[in-house]
Amino acid sequence: MRGGLPGLLRVVADALVDRPHLRLEDLVAELRGSEDHVLPFGGGEDGSLTVEAWLSWSFDALSPATARTFRLVGLHFADEFSAGDVAALADTTPREAQQHLNALWSIHLIQQSSHQRYHFYGLELAYARRRFRLDHGDADRTAALRRLLEWYLHTSANAVRTLWSATETTGSAKSAVDPLTFTTARDALLWLRTERSTLAAAVREAADLGTPESWLLPLALHPHHVHVECLGEWHDGYATALRAARKAGDEHSEVTAHLALAASSRALDDDVHAERHLVRALAAARRLGLDHEESEALRELGTLHHHLGDPASGVERCEEARRVAVAAHDRAGEASSLHRLGLIRADRGEHDDAIVAFGRALRLREDLDLRIDVAATCCELGLAHLRRHEPDEAFALCERVVDTGGEHAANRTDLTRALLVLGEIEHRRGNHFKALTHLHRSLALCHPLRDKASAAHALDLLGTSFRALGQSDNANEEWQQALLLLTELDDPHAEHIRARLADLTSTRIVLSSEDTALPGPDQAPPDRSS
Repeated sequence: MRGGLPGLLRVVADALVDRPHLRLEDLVAELRGSEDHVLPFGGGEDGSLTVEAWLSWSFDALSPATARTFRLVGLHFADEFSAGDVAALADTTPREAQQHLNALWSIHLIQQSSHQRYHFYGLELAYARRRFRLDHGDADRTAALRRLLEWYLHTSANAVRTLWSATETTGSAKSAVDPLTFTTARDALLWLRTERSTLAAAVREAADLGTPESWLLPLALHPHHVHVECLGEWHDGYATALRAARKAGDEHSEVTAHLALAASSRALDDDVHAERHLVRALAAARRLGLDHEESEALRELGTLHHHLGDPASGVERCEEARRVAVAAHDRAGEASSLHRLGLIRADRGEHDDAIVAFGRALRLREDLDLRIDVAATCCELGLAHLRRHEPDEAFALCERVVDTGGEHAANRTDLTRALLVLGEIEHRRGNHFKALTHLHRSLALCHPLRDKASAAHALDLLGTSFRALGQSDNANEEWQQALLLLTELDDPHAEHIRARLADLTSTRIVLSSEDTALPGPDQAPPDRSS
């Protein structure tokens, strides 16, 4: 280093000093056109340091173990890496891997992105890959990548188990690598969010290598994708899983992949393909005696049929799903089937039956300690009580959802809806400032989900609360935004918002004319004391 700059930057600076007529863009063009992006600027004949020489000098100064780690990290398919995944690549411990990363960072062969997370620049990455090709064979490459993929599989399974409690995940419990474990749901969620793009890249890498992770990894992550509503983004990953499982003859995973593809197809509004995958999953599950998967396929078909305008078939399928789950002693599946039955009953206006179904589902989920599922059922049960004009019961249930969502930090959909209910009830009670607090929190959660329907509902209620407080300008602003969203969604409630805006405008015109009119001889000025 010189002047606090990395050695590589010094090389570039020296090249520009030695060649004053060389434009920076020409230097970049030469670099891009060079093999592996490694170009000796100036040739080094006058004793100046070249990029190639600097990289080789830095590399040769490393200990053998750190040099090996540097070469192996060049195989990584992620933009960033840390001690855990590097330990899997190098077949060492996380502590030793961290020591190697510290050594590489100290001489600028890697850069630090954030706390104990690192990345390459293009030149150093190209050099690491070149050195790997020189010093290792294909067998070493395959072995390292398989260790890394296995690490991502088992760490993902641990994260999903921690985050969603009793959720089962696909994959062996034994691992030759040392995966991460998580003590809190927040830590698990943070890891899954941070590694989101890397996990997708891992599936593609596994498919190229033909390893089991190409189907086990996306299926292990599927329960998480369901809850955080990113199913559509993983449609290609599930398709990869189906092809790989079928090729490997793993029929159980093939059924699970059909179920995952059905869910992602629905998320993409492709009901035709969703039904095809569910029918195939159901037939295969029955043939293989997979009761859990049979129950899931049945209730998903029931939900789909209800969505397509056949609620009777929806109820029949969900009841059948419940019976299969009960016979198999699958209490989680029984609770899910009851929850789906409650949703269909509530949509049909059968609120008494919905409350019964949700109540039974809630008790089962509480017994199983399915924290996020408990919150989902509390939310729906609260909404059913609200529709039956029982605000106290609804308020208590939705407060519970807010408490659970705040602790868990992952259940955004149910938390959004629960806050809407709390806001509406506080408005009805005349507690408009409390209503505004709940509604603003709900609206803030809608945007990451792109949940326009909930956002429109929150904006509508905000406008109503602002008007009750006499804040017409704020009411107008919220209702205008709600109208835009409802119009985009082609929602008939848009007409109600237009009527409210028209009424608000006419009221403001009347008030304005009263303020500006001169009082007659027998008329007192308007009273402004209130």
